[in-house]
Amino acid sequence: MAERTDEWIVDWFASAPATSSTFAPILPIPYSVQWEYVARLAEDYLPTGQLSGLALYDMDVLPDLLSFQPTLGPLPRLVLSNPQTPHQLLRQISLGADVFALPFVNTLSDAGLALTFAFPPPPTTESSAGFLLPLATDLSSSANRTLLEPLLPNCSCYTCTSHHRAYIHHLLNAREMLGWTLLSIHNHSILNQFFANVRAALADGTFDEKAKQFALRYEPDFPEGAAERPRARGYQYKSVGGDPKRNKPAWSKMEAEKAERAKEEEGEGEGEKGVAAAGA
Repeated sequence: MAERTDEWIVDWFASAPATSSTFAPILPIPYSVQWEYVARLAEDYLPTGQLSGLALYDMDVLPDLLSFQPTLGPLPRLVLSNPQTPHQLLRQISLGADVFALPFVNTLSDAGLALTFAFPPPPTTESSAGFLLPLATDLSSSANRTLLEPLLPNCSCYTCTSHHRAYIHHLLNAREMLGWTLLSIHNHSILNQFFANVRAALADGTFDEKAKQFALRYEPDFPEGAAERPRARGYQYKSVGGDPKRNKPAWSKMEAEKAERAKEEEGEGEGEKGVAAAGA
């Protein structure tokens, strides 16, 4: 892998447009295996200004990389390991991550979940002492059926200022695309505020302490949303052999449905006859 990547980077920089910004991949293997490739980046392409950043698939490689090639330290770091929770985000930020790819935002919105976490976390009160706060709430839950409240108190996003939980719950149950759209607006707003506060904490030197507080205040994982996904397709969702279909069919042939119903009724009738015979 390291040899192929080394050959690829040489070919790329030999023909890369002058206006391109290249984030060179750092492989998810020990530094000792890819040191020659990393050394080429630091010695051949960093001094020429051709290297714009690093794309890391495993943040645990970064400490060794910076120890042996400190000149690569100032480069922006794009993380492609797809962290699944804000706890993982904060850990990778503490290791030196700068930019993230976060597909879990769309996955959570599709599951009917509204993000509820904040950085730094709210202070502990007498009523919340000893309890972990949820990272998200399931809007498809029947508890939201009549709640005329925003998805999150004091949230200033469009969804929370224009609609309420009961409306989003109705949209999810009716499988209206607007429901998932409004959830996405809210969830992206929460993440934008999360990162804005993280940048402020890094700037004033309070990040480490606030990250510890966050770990102690919130549950480790997101709840599992019960909403049916809006666009379940084979190319969108990974599955394991034998998994049932995610969504119920929207329609079926009337004749086949009648035949299936008749078969079920016939089976129930035979069961009743067997019970009557046993009683006699």
